[in-house]
Amino acid sequence: MRAALADSPMLDSRRSMEIAAAEDAGRADAFPDPRLTLAIDDLPVARRPAGSMGDAMPTTYRIGVMQDLPSARKRQARRQVALARAGGARLESEARRLAVARAAAVAWIERWQADRALELLVELEEESARVVELAGARLQSGQDTAAEALAAHAARVSLDNRLTEARATQAAAHAGLARWLGEAATARELPWPDFDRLPVGPRRLVERLEQQADLQAWAQRETEAAAALDLARFQRRPDWRVGISYGVRDAGFPDVLMLEVGIDLPVAPRNRQDRDVAARRHELEAVRAEREDARRSRRALLDQTLATWRSKREQAARYRDTLLPLARDRSAVTLAAYGGGASLQPWLEARSDEIEQRLAHLATVADQGRAWALLATLLDEGGSS
Repeated sequence: MRAALADSPMLDSRRSMEIAAAEDAGRADAFPDPRLTLAIDDLPVARRPAGSMGDAMPTTYRIGVMQDLPSARKRQARRQVALARAGGARLESEARRLAVARAAAVAWIERWQADRALELLVELEEESARVVELAGARLQSGQDTAAEALAAHAARVSLDNRLTEARATQAAAHAGLARWLGEAATARELPWPDFDRLPVGPRRLVERLEQQADLQAWAQRETEAAAALDLARFQRRPDWRVGISYGVRDAGFPDVLMLEVGIDLPVAPRNRQDRDVAARRHELEAVRAEREDARRSRRALLDQTLATWRSKREQAARYRDTLLPLARDRSAVTLAAYGGGASLQPWLEARSDEIEQRLAHLATVADQGRAWALLATLLDEGGSS
């Protein structure tokens, strides 16, 4: 998990988005840039002086600047929207970071399961080959029937099929881990984690449900939607603008200084500003509903995953302490009996059951590990179970 977090293009992308959102927040409440204005006033266009400058009416050549002046409350509302987006980007990065750690953990578990399953089948391959030899020898000596020799050979071929499938599964699992670790995916395996102990206890996970990163991101989306609604309300208030310019006039007339003040005229507020406010209000209501749905979904997922983790922990203990020793002993007893002249069928059944029990144990431990990985990455903190 640490290796995946240390080298993740996905997280690099999120960090860049977080920085971009912070930069946007830094300029959100700034005044717009001033505008340079250039103008020619009083240029005749009719009758005899048309097109002439500086005769009966002096032409003025004017240069100036114009500045929009949005209200302080409107600029503050824009800043609140940008700050909410920046906070949301930060929480999205945290949620993505935990998701990467979780995905890497699951990929590692799947590789472990595939490796152990292949090792188990390879271990049984040698034993199966010995039984085929023994069955052939007993057939020649008249101790076994042809049916038993064929059954031993069929069991060996069936095992070969399972080995082929297990190798393909192993290759796919190694590729899946490389997706998160790159070259580090081929490094030697670390000790198997203790999946019986959660980094954060079940009670704390339930108590701090709202502090989970992705649910906090929903809270931040609600904050952003509320800030957008406030901004839409302030958009009803017209903006002012002020300009100043200096004019040079022809024909010996004195230069002039001009001051201009303007204000927006919301001529159709019902179809513009009011609709904007209504749209933002409905967006806020939608985000609140989605946040509540996300909270319920996460609580259900938490309860289900805790139930799975506890169940798989108990099942894995039963396999380890009871079922696997019984299956091994049964295989050993029936194989010894076959070597002493008994029928082959009991060993075939015992060996098949042992294989299934051992593979089922691996699957159970892996399922417990996947549940552990989810529970371990809901909160970014340490703890005990």
